[in-house]
Amino acid sequence: MTAGHKTFIIGGLLFGGLGLPLVSFGFSGCYNGSLMGNYNAAISSQNFQQVLAATGATGATGATGATGATGATGATGAAVAPNGGFGGTAASLSGNVPGLGRFYFDGVGNIVGSQPASSNSTFLTNVGTYSVSDNCQAKLTLSSGQTFDAVIINHGQSVLFLETDSAGAGTTGTLQESSSCIGLSYPATYGFSFFGATQQAGGGATGATGSTGATGATGATGATGTTGATGATGATGATGATGSTGATGATGATGATGATGATGPTGSTTVQYQPYSAIGTIATDGNGNFSLSQTVFQGGAVKRATAQGTYTVGTDCSLQLKFSTAAGSNSANFTTPLLFRGLATNSNGGVLAIQPSGTDTLTGTFANQ
Repeated sequence: MTAGHKTFIIGGLLFGGLGLPLVSFGFSGCYNGSLMGNYNAAISSQNFQQVLAATGATGATGATGATGATGATGATGAAVAPNGGFGGTAASLSGNVPGLGRFYFDGVGNIVGSQPASSNSTFLTNVGTYSVSDNCQAKLTLSSGQTFDAVIINHGQSVLFLETDSAGAGTTGTLQESSSCIGLSYPATYGFSFFGATQQAGGGATGATGSTGATGATGATGATGTTGATGATGATGATGATGSTGATGATGATGATGATGATGPTGSTTVQYQPYSAIGTIATDGNGNFSLSQTVFQGGAVKRATAQGTYTVGTDCSLQLKFSTAAGSNSANFTTPLLFRGLATNSNGGVLAIQPSGTDTLTGTFANQ
């Protein structure tokens, strides 16, 4: 091949290459089949919305009645929904866990959950629908009335959602595709974290008691009676008897004491919140026992504590911790939460929900070390 032929061929290849369309590297082409499998839901805004619900505006104090009685305290303002349809619901495949849920997306637009049966059991049923656009945005609708806009990320392994119906107040959360969680049945150590705020009750001050009415004025003293007239001189010159002095008038009655003023209205009750956050580790032995070590920030102070107990892993990849009450099992400064539950995404970790008290739920994550 001559040099001229080589030049001609190379030039043609370059010319043809320059004419090729630009390659797009963006992930596109989503469809309903992009969501297929079990997905664990976590309500990211769970704790924040509980704070808003508890601190709703207080109504005005009722007016004082005509008899001086304290008016009724006004009603507390309306609360925001604490859950977003995917969390804290009996329709979840893993049962009703505050802030968490588990659902099956069938790849053709149906969301499958559970429904209670009369025999104290549940059965699978469609609890909603979904549709996915080719730009990887989606619409989710639950039979209970909630609607969501969603964005599919990580090639369908994760979904970000925002509740769009009027009752949801913008609830946000995530869906994580769940695979095998058999690793939870073997010895492992997991790190965890969560944050939010916990409630502290505080009451408004009681209104001051009204001042006592003034004492009525003392009645005036009656006038002294007039002296009787001197008797006239008798015909024989005898002096007549002196007239008797009139009786002194009685003292007037003392005025009645004024009525006591009505008690001022009781101040409205306020709810106060303080930051609550924690990090720590959970070590499982593969035989149903665990040990926990954590650092908690609560009430403006840091507290380091340890605890022990037992755990169970469900066939739905649910994780439940039960803390021991035996003497010496937990450090003296450990406070047992009302609930400590998790849903494993896979053997490497998942999502957590904890209730430090009966009024607050916080969600977080755990991951294998």
